[in-house]
Amino acid sequence: MIYESLQQNDIKSKKKQQGLTSRSSGTRQKAAAPLAFCYTQEKIKGAEGCNMLVFIRDFAVSAGIGAILLLLLSKLIGRVQFSLSTAFWCSVIGQIFLSIIGAITGYLFYRNLGVGLLISVTIGCFLQAVLFQIAARSKNENLARWRAIVLSLTVILSNFFVASPIIEFFFG
Repeated sequence: MIYESLQQNDIKSKKKQQGLTSRSSGTRQKAAAPLAFCYTQEKIKGAEGCNMLVFIRDFAVSAGIGAILLLLLSKLIGRVQFSLSTAFWCSVIGQIFLSIIGAITGYLFYRNLGVGLLISVTIGCFLQAVLFQIAARSKNENLARWRAIVLSLTVILSNFFVASPIIEFFFG
């Protein structure tokens, strides 16, 4: 009840700010713009299912970029050559780790987003590094911890600096 009245007051104040209703000679005349306002509210309510598709699209692009970087840079940085399938699965599993950790820290640190971001990137970096070491050991090779961390940081930073502009360019 209280929420509905607050919402109605908010809509009225927005209409007044936008000049959607006007008074002339003591009577109120409604402008045509409230229909557009209602239409945008309808579109916002109907767009909830679309967020999951956007998440899946961004996840796929980030995992693909991460797999390509792992494939290309594993020999240069880690002195271990990952196969295409190993690089792909390491990238996908690493992205899942980052997503889950980001969701948990975002929930816990919703008031301090910078702290939550720093914690999630740090934990995600170390978990991805351990994942890369496990993948290297499965091929009977040894990946030093610092090399795994550098490789992990490269994949994480590529999400920000490479995958985001690609997503914005093609889908933005």
